[in-house]
Amino acid sequence: LVGDGGEQVIDLVQRGAQPSDVAAMAGYSDQPHLSREWKSMTGWTLRQSKDDFPLLQDTDMLPA
Repeated sequence: LVGDGGEQVIDLVQRGAQPSDVAAMAGYSDQPHLSREWKSMTGWTLRQSKDDFPLLQDTDMLPA
């Protein structure tokens, strides 16, 4: 999940992809595996990440 992989995961989650689909696309054996690794690296669940990180295209949500 380091680097582009982590950015790809959060991008897919923010766009509404199902966590099981994101896990498969990112090469994980299943969604719980992705979720455990994401939380261990970020301290956040995938749902928290989806809710709290703005999409890069949503520039009005970014700090000035």
